[in-house]
Amino acid sequence: MLLPEQLIEKLKSKGVKFELYSEEAAINFINYHNYYVKLTAYKSNFSKHDNQYVGLDFLALKDLSTIDMHLKHLVLKATLGIEHSLKVNMLKDIQERGIDEFQLVSDYLFRYGRVLKELSERRKSSYVNNLLSKYHHPCYPIWVFLEAISFGEFVDFYRYYCETYNCGSLNYKILYSVRDIRNAAAHNNCIIHNLGDKRGYYKNEVVSKVQVLVPEMKLRTIRDRLKNRSVQDFVSILIALDIVVLSEEVKMKLLEDFDLLFNGRILREAHLYRSAPAIGQTYEFCKKVLDTVIAHG
Repeated sequence: MLLPEQLIEKLKSKGVKFELYSEEAAINFINYHNYYVKLTAYKSNFSKHDNQYVGLDFLALKDLSTIDMHLKHLVLKATLGIEHSLKVNMLKDIQERGIDEFQLVSDYLFRYGRVLKELSERRKSSYVNNLLSKYHHPCYPIWVFLEAISFGEFVDFYRYYCETYNCGSLNYKILYSVRDIRNAAAHNNCIIHNLGDKRGYYKNEVVSKVQVLVPEMKLRTIRDRLKNRSVQDFVSILIALDIVVLSEEVKMKLLEDFDLLFNGRILREAHLYRSAPAIGQTYEFCKKVLDTVIAHG
């Protein structure tokens, strides 16, 4: 635990400049608006030479932290829309297939008993108690079950439903990526960091969707960009919005929010990132997918 002044000296020792944002202003920012560990996570997007960051001014860290905040808000908003639409679509599918809504839940709980404890705890919640208390635990119809479980559990249930009944055009593996970035945003983790990290693996299901959306893009480029987990997860949100949200009004409003961020706030201080090619490449790739999904919608 260092004082803000000591933290500034630590950044300077790593090559971070304070030419565009004064040390005094940086101390104030750390004291009242952000904290060191989160703020400095964004420096991973810049390259080093002789253990010194190249072309990194403190203003860039501040700017990325602000952009990341806006992005996380939109991610949460979009994933709420995806979750709601998936549940609506699933309930419609269950009704059309004539599936027993109690038996479906019973079969899932028999196979995945860990959910029983979560449901029991949720009966104490003022938000879903009225729903759950109408039924003897653990006998719930599907519409109550879906309302009571967490998003993470819903993703697992979606996989189970897909494997059992073949549920639609959104591959459940893509939804796991949506879950991951949603959880990161909900826990206020940094999303725009380590954009140059390509140690992850691309999901063929995401690659194939991007190929259809942007056929002019080279397969090698698509795979390379999607090796970064943050990029793959964000693109998965765009794919899910395109496939799952059937209301054109809702879909376009969510996509337009991302469009405003990409064409507005993100570009405001673009000159700060000339020495960070990973940021520019990520932006161009994600924007291309976003533009295509908007045009497709």
